[in-house]
Amino acid sequence: GAAAAGAHAPSTSATCCAVRVCERLGALTVSELLVRVWPALIPTQSVAKRTVRHGLVCVASRPKAPLNWRERVAVGERVVVRPLGAQRVVSVEDAAALGAVPVLWESDTWLCVLKPPGMPPRAGRRCLANVVRGMQSLRRLARGESAHESRRR
Repeated sequence: GAAAAGAHAPSTSATCCAVRVCERLGALTVSELLVRVWPALIPTQSVAKRTVRHGLVCVASRPKAPLNWRERVAVGERVVVRPLGAQRVVSVEDAAALGAVPVLWESDTWLCVLKPPGMPPRAGRRCLANVVRGMQSLRRLARGESAHESRRR
């Protein structure tokens, strides 16, 4: 979507959205910002509020902090909307076979990746969401968690 004048251009794909907040966007509540920046993805205040309440929005500098749809985000911060869902990968072995994608940044809660051209975001077994789930499962196993713990998340 087109950003307000003076805003950094938002990045938008079917799986990840991010925008750096400019002065104009900093004057808006989180729900207003979402509707203004991504009207095709988040067309109404109701959808924006629900998206925030479901924990699908964060400020990149504090990804674990709960966000309220009424609050304002400081100028210069990056607002990120994370993907909705995906089909489950059958096994950790299947996930490993899907490979990996480039990681742009990550925290304990969030992972921002670069989607390869042509890879579907959420449809099908070889979709981006399943690749990310596979990467997460393999990381958990490397940390010593069981496969059962990996599939539960």
